Amino acid sequence: MHIQTHILSGWCLSNLVPGLTSRDRFFCMLAASLSDIDGLGILISEEWYWRFHHALGHSLLFGIVLSVLLAALSTRRVLGSVLYLCLFHLHLVLDYYGSGPHWPLYYAWPFSR
Repeated sequence: MHIQTHILSGWCLSNLVPGLTSRDRFFCMLAASLSDIDGLGILISEEWYWRFHHALGHSLLFGIVLSVLLAALSTRRVLGSVLYLCLFHLHLVLDYYGSGPHWPLYYAWPFSR
């Protein structure tokens, strides 16, 4: 799935939630797209990309840490943390259907592959 699609999904869903500030909506866009930070392994080598993309940033551990960090900076922390975790999972759903079921997601990484 393209990063632009993930960013747009965060922006669209954040506009459905009343009372969010523009900063919170920006954090929604980050929550929906930052999982693809593991794709930067391509800058090191193609092998790193294929080994770690859909593993490092696509795990539940990453989603929880990301949600907590973004919520700590948000104006509505509880709503933000739930929303950010939902957007992280939306990212996974979009990747599953957009990249294909034959490209696995390592949801339990680093505890299990």
